Amino acid sequence: MRNLWMKQCVRVVGVVLLGLMALACSDSGSSGPTACGDEAPCAEGFDCKDGICTVPDGVCGCAAEEACTATAPECQGGSETGLEPQCSFGFDCDDGNICTQDLCGDDQQCTNTPTPEAFGCCAQDSHCEDENPCTTDLCNEETPFHCSNEVTDTGCCTDDPSCDDLNGCTIDSCVDNSCAYVPVEGFCCDEDAECEDGDICTLDLCLGDRCVHPIDSIADATCQCISSSDCDDGNECTKEACLTLSCKYQVEVGPDVPEYCCQTDFSCNDNNAGTIDTCIAHICKYQELQSCTNSSHCDDNNACTSDSCINGYCIVSDIDDALCCNFESDCDDGNACTVAVCEESQCSFSVSTEAGCCLKDEDCDDGANCTIDFCSEFNCKYQPTGAGCCGADADCDDGQACTDDGCNDGTCSNVPSLEPCCDVDPECDDGNVCTDDKCLGGYCAYFNLDSSCCHLDDECADENPCTLDECANNVCENTIQTGCCTFSGQCNDGDICTVDQCFQASPAEGGVCDFSAVPGCCVADEEFNDVNGICEEAKPCEDAKCVAGLCQYVQVDDSCCDSAEECDDSDICTADSCVNSGCAHDTAAAIPGCCSPTNPCQTSDPCLIPHCVNTACTFSEKSNCP
Repeated sequence: MRNLWMKQCVRVVGVVLLGLMALACSDSGSSGPTACGDEAPCAEGFDCKDGICTVPDGVCGCAAEEACTATAPECQGGSETGLEPQCSFGFDCDDGNICTQDLCGDDQQCTNTPTPEAFGCCAQDSHCEDENPCTTDLCNEETPFHCSNEVTDTGCCTDDPSCDDLNGCTIDSCVDNSCAYVPVEGFCCDEDAECEDGDICTLDLCLGDRCVHPIDSIADATCQCISSSDCDDGNECTKEACLTLSCKYQVEVGPDVPEYCCQTDFSCNDNNAGTIDTCIAHICKYQELQSCTNSSHCDDNNACTSDSCINGYCIVSDIDDALCCNFESDCDDGNACTVAVCEESQCSFSVSTEAGCCLKDEDCDDGANCTIDFCSEFNCKYQPTGAGCCGADADCDDGQACTDDGCNDGTCSNVPSLEPCCDVDPECDDGNVCTDDKCLGGYCAYFNLDSSCCHLDDECADENPCTLDECANNVCENTIQTGCCTFSGQCNDGDICTVDQCFQASPAEGGVCDFSAVPGCCVADEEFNDVNGICEEAKPCEDAKCVAGLCQYVQVDDSCCDSAEECDDSDICTADSCVNSGCAHDTAAAIPGCCSPTNPCQTSDPCLIPHCVNTACTFSEKSNCP
């Protein structure tokens, strides 16, 4: 047992020694001793002794002068060049570059050879030619042996889709590798602003490259209609009606309606991944996406957007960064006392050193004892403690050219000038929008304007109990209060199944709207189906529809009838009848012996041949019958 243990121990020690010898051989090789010094240290596992790299004492080395020479088997794994072994297997040489072939040589040194024959790989620029005139083809230096095919000319093209300018009003094409854009014939709109008609009562919308102008009676109560013709929005997809002085729009249905009409976004699906399909005002609108092959084609030169090429189309979205900017104007916070700068696409702000700007209350002293001085949002504020409070003559400027303005002991005085004080009308501006200011003979004169101009709410009373009368920006506003009425036309709830009435205690008081249900009125969905089940008189061959609150029954096929006469199928051999509003054609109840192409003559006698002559059956005998 002891001898076995000793043998195992010798084996272990032998393996360790062989490993050390292999390590020594990796640097010594058979080319002789290796010099060493402060600037040329020995490889790990070696000692520098007398300027020569040697293995530690007691370990056999592989240098020529060692007892165990480089010709020994344990010294054959090292390189004859004296370099440390880099590998034992091919995978030890993997450089992470798919464009190189990685091998471990017999000398245990790695080689990484370019493989230009592989897709996207190269050893020189000519290997990267993609036959696309719009790209610059290079063998990339940043990523060795990889091809780069970058579009350097954004105006270059290879096909019509690459010229898409996202403008539905141009025909886009690629001619001689350059994009050409030809306007479509007739009027075409690309955005709502092109549809402005100058009418405050209409919404101006660009839908499907065409303008529509629905009346917006809800947003402005003054935009009322008298007849349905007043509500014409130029939209072929809607049916318009004037109900209780308000325009209402309902989607058109039927075989003659244009195919671009819709009820939901889903009905606008054009099966084109390059468009965003939406249904607006019952017209399909298609937002075209720019085509691309990589994200660089989608760069909109806007640092504040994320530009990606997904499934061949550009997806551009705003990044979530409130301080992102392209220009200094993007950083304008509306504060006169901040200096906004856009640097490296980020807004930065500092406080202005201009007069009137501040960091703390102590920066805001106007010299007047009757004001409370403080700093608010980097702006100095001076709150007077009484009427006519001032700190300097400039504080007392009343804006009138013909007054002498001064500050005396913290109190303003504004006395009429005794000398001619104006040359032109603007010098007489008194800051009162309700006066027409004139300079006459060197003196200012002020004339009142029309009655719509105001200073106080009381000046705006219109004697209408249902309006809130206010003076806003020197203009009277008389806003109708919700729920209040003076006549029934103001009580329209948009529901055709209610009778809308205004009940007033007296003409001088505001009334209350009442909405009572209309008996037998039906409610329709977008497809005119009866939602509340009012329409129950449909025949088996009819569909019940609800149109403008009234039931209508639409025949679904030709089998519908009211009498037997409507069921005549011109076949003398059938009994025609109308049963449960549907036609029936009974051959069993027909005239005995009658025949027709659909009711042939028959016999059970094998010796007879049946014939149909003038709708009557006749029979002839077979000649060979017994």
